[in-house]
Amino acid sequence: MVPRDLAQPRPDGAASLAADSSQRPFGHFEKVRKLFKRPGQTPLVAIDTVSFDLHAGQLISLLGPSGCGKTTFLRIAAGLIAKTNGIVEINGAEVEIGYGQAHFGAVQILPSILAWVAGKANAERLTGTSAIL
Repeated sequence: MVPRDLAQPRPDGAASLAADSSQRPFGHFEKVRKLFKRPGQTPLVAIDTVSFDLHAGQLISLLGPSGCGKTTFLRIAAGLIAKTNGIVEINGAEVEIGYGQAHFGAVQILPSILAWVAGKANAERLTGTSAIL
């Protein structure tokens, strides 16, 4: 499956959900890095240099094997844990621990989610919305 930017015209001709992508990004992530200290050992590199911009209307997926840093990155973006280095901004504001006002959400795919339903439909079902921004 190829990701589709919701700012692009929809195949069914419906209106776009996204604002002009030339505007400031909703999320800005630059050289995000996370190390976990381990007593008597070298630090564990959980995330090494993640960079991208997220614009309103985009729906992204973080894919990778267990333990590669997907959940750690989402926790950093939500202000639940601190990054080691880099820039993490939501709506132009630097995300810090306890940020809490990011207007940011994530849906983790779990076995309890309906496997036969597409990811976007599952997200809409769980959030009670018809548009994921």
